[in-house]
Amino acid sequence: GASPERAGGSFSYVSLATPTWWSVPLDAVWVGDEVCLTHVGTAILNPGQYKILGPEDQMTDFLAAWNATLQGADWVVPCGQQGPPLHFRIQGREFTIAKDDFIVKDGGICYFMVGTIASDDHSWLLGQPFLRKFY
Repeated sequence: GASPERAGGSFSYVSLATPTWWSVPLDAVWVGDEVCLTHVGTAILNPGQYKILGPEDQMTDFLAAWNATLQGADWVVPCGQQGPPLHFRIQGREFTIAKDDFIVKDGGICYFMVGTIASDDHSWLLGQPFLRKFY
């Protein structure tokens, strides 16, 4: 259950798309004010995933806007880099993930806690950066 006395803000209740996963219908995803990511499907809320993962064809513009480069299995960005937020609309409510929500600095390296996933149905995995802010 929830502890309202520990929550900062109000609760948003959404219906699950399937009863077997924490999967919610995803209305839209967009970057900043300009790039709309289309063909969205569902979002799986996954506390075991340490990143936000989106379909590769939909993440390309977002990664480019941040000058992100792949180092091994992780995306990194210049630590002083500024870039657009990532917005999700779930059942009519907007959730915004900004720089401080998805960049983790370790020494002189800034890890970008987003990535790509192979997804035929355009599903997204909303992991710890999303849940830490909104759950």
